[in-house]
Amino acid sequence: MAPNADGGGRTRRTGTSDPRRGIVLLDVVLAMAVLAMVAALVWPMMRPSTSPSRQRAYAEEIATLMRADRLAARRIGSPVATRIDLARRVVVSGARGRTLRLPRDVDLEAVSTAACGRDGDVVELRFAADGRSCGLRLALSTGSRRQSIEVDWLTGAVDVTGGRRD
Repeated sequence: MAPNADGGGRTRRTGTSDPRRGIVLLDVVLAMAVLAMVAALVWPMMRPSTSPSRQRAYAEEIATLMRADRLAARRIGSPVATRIDLARRVVVSGARGRTLRLPRDVDLEAVSTAACGRDGDVVELRFAADGRSCGLRLALSTGSRRQSIEVDWLTGAVDVTGGRRD
């Protein structure tokens, strides 16, 4: 090898280009375009699911609504009812009218006594003026995760239990 003008021992190739470099770049661009099209087709089918911590937070929010209705019944001295629409996944406070809507991937199931009002998929949890209730167990489930809200019929106490996998 002959030394260059800069004193190095390397020679430079000028004016030549490798035609394969453009083909490789074109291949990469086409591969990215195909992946983008596949992602555009698959993305709408992927639904985010409710995390275990968010499911627990929903259970706590529902329990808070129920506790507020119980306290309101005791404070005003007349019955107050919390309405739970199982099909639409909506819980409505009887005292304040506050509404809590659950996402589609959270299922609701209710087991109540005959003293609670039930009209199809709508359950009314009734709190008496002395704080007692009609008794209810409400289950929130997402896949195999389950949270329960239990309302004691005698004391009206509202507790969140669960977090287990079925």
